[in-house]
Amino acid sequence: MIITTGQINRISQPYLDITIKSGQGLGKLLAPTWDMVMGIKRGTLSHAGYTERYLDLLRTRYCDNKAGFIQLLTPSNGELLIGCYCRPYSFCHRYIAVEVLQKIGQSHGITIEYGGEAI
Repeated sequence: MIITTGQINRISQPYLDITIKSGQGLGKLLAPTWDMVMGIKRGTLSHAGYTERYLDLLRTRYCDNKAGFIQLLTPSNGELLIGCYCRPYSFCHRYIAVEVLQKIGQSHGITIEYGGEAI
């Protein structure tokens, strides 16, 4: 399976919105909290602090909804494009999410390849 990332206003193909602002359905599994987003925007939360909180959040969500995460990793076409509003190649939770999904996939025998940033 291939996971690609992208900035929502730059991608045209179907994507999974993983933002707290507009994410729905399975996208909410990978969305950060408003507190985390605003902490980064206001400069009151460091990248390291954000990453730690985001990883803790995903661990909790995975424990609560393993089936949802497995569903993300088994799309019918073998591809998943995840999007959010952050600029390409800037600090962003979508890149952390890819790493987490790769680890989850590995634990379930699903090979996950990162397909890069869709621009």
